Amino acid sequence: MKEEIRISNRVKQIPKSAIHEMTRLSKEVDDVAFLSWAKPTSGTPDHIREGAISAIRNGQVGGYSENAGIVNLREAIVKKLKRDNNINANVSQILVTVGAIEGLSAAIMAIIDPGDEVLLFTPTYSTHIRQVVIASGKPVLVPTIEEEGFALDFDAIEKAITHRTRAIICCSPNNPTGTVFSENELRKLASIALQHNLMIITDEAYEYFVYDGLKHFSIGSIPEMKKHVIS
Repeated sequence: MKEEIRISNRVKQIPKSAIHEMTRLSKEVDDVAFLSWAKPTSGTPDHIREGAISAIRNGQVGGYSENAGIVNLREAIVKKLKRDNNINANVSQILVTVGAIEGLSAAIMAIIDPGDEVLLFTPTYSTHIRQVVIASGKPVLVPTIEEEGFALDFDAIEKAITHRTRAIICCSPNNPTGTVFSENELRKLASIALQHNLMIITDEAYEYFVYDGLKHFSIGSIPEMKKHVIS
């Protein structure tokens, strides 16, 4: 009898990563310009590297911390959110995760039940789709307006909302298009979320990669969105 590893149906639904498949294929071809990963070439700032080295030397790693994260780190995040994003938060609202992917996955699992729908604006980061699927949710893809620089299509957003819609994932600056949604767009999106009692989960990993005079705006800075956004 052939012994097979038992895999859950939930995991079986996850499609193969096009990013990793293209990475694999690129290694089979010479002279390929690899533009897939958003990996800055500037390196890690010296004060961060020195801080990590100091923590290792002083025995501050290798143990357990509070579930929500080290208090000093969460306090620093509170200051960063106020300084850079105009978001008023307190330490109790901060949860430190192992990278943005874990944070996004935890947020999705915390707010949707099996069969619930989550809106994603396309083109989208494919991992966001998988995160919804693995949480037993249904990704609903809403196209943006390519002719207008991949702007949000509010008519399409309204039409996509059903009684099963629970959340919207908004990535700005966007991966993969690079589009920076304007403050007006994001305020209008926030209004729709409030009207339909939806949560907005924001992926702002590229907030400092903004050029040509554009400005990054955080939906979490809108006071009315305090209980409707996870940043």
